[in-house]
Amino acid sequence: MPQLEHIEAIEKRLWSAADTLRANSNYASNEYFLPVMGLVFLRHAYGRYLGVKGDIEANLPKRGGKTQALSKEWFVHLRFPGHEHAKTKAGVPLGWTRPSLGEVINLKRGYDLPTGTRKPGTVPVVSSSGITGFHDTAKAKAPGVVTGRYGTLGEVYLIQEDFWPLNTALYVQDFKGNDRYFTFHLLADVLRGTSSEKAAVPGVNRNDLHRMEIMHPPGHLQRLFAETVSPLHKQVTILEDQLSKLSEARDLLLPRLMNGEIAV
Repeated sequence: MPQLEHIEAIEKRLWSAADTLRANSNYASNEYFLPVMGLVFLRHAYGRYLGVKGDIEANLPKRGGKTQALSKEWFVHLRFPGHEHAKTKAGVPLGWTRPSLGEVINLKRGYDLPTGTRKPGTVPVVSSSGITGFHDTAKAKAPGVVTGRYGTLGEVYLIQEDFWPLNTALYVQDFKGNDRYFTFHLLADVLRGTSSEKAAVPGVNRNDLHRMEIMHPPGHLQRLFAETVSPLHKQVTILEDQLSKLSEARDLLLPRLMNGEIAV
């Protein structure tokens, strides 16, 4: 089984930590084994992150020695590739426009799906806080860009497979020809600019978002941006998959510890 690939090494590290704690404290094993397991898994995940952190940051632009979000650098500060030679009119590069967000994408409210009505499946169920479960039926086609309508606000999720958006979320029903990666970062930048203002408001009104004016780049820049950021998104997906496997390994170990199959 793939999720058991590194389980023996994880067990050895766990028991070593447990032996040290048992020898140097007055705690019984049933008082410390859960925190020890949690720390081991957290350390492993953090190590995986550090392994790729340098590669990710090396691809980000810098201004005044400080790392800048690539989308903000290209589409807000207008420092996109070739900007030095771009002609502008009224502060807007030629080929760009200033439409409302609703002219560029269409956001739609998600659908109710109570936990008790979900059926076993592999379709991600996406809420305002991300993927929170699975179902056997999709309500929206991939790719998906999803954000919170109420609950967790300001976060944006890129979904690469057919999915079910919950009613706590807004999802992009129509990309209107725009690239998925550009749309994801565009919506994240839009929400980043309004999150503090909306903090005391219980939800986000999609009509308010649709009316917001944005800077809209031409298709060739969107494609170039997608080529630049898609490897970073894939790396994030790989890390999330590894964290999921670690969680599966944890869930396999815990019952064995609790029912006495593994002596502590």
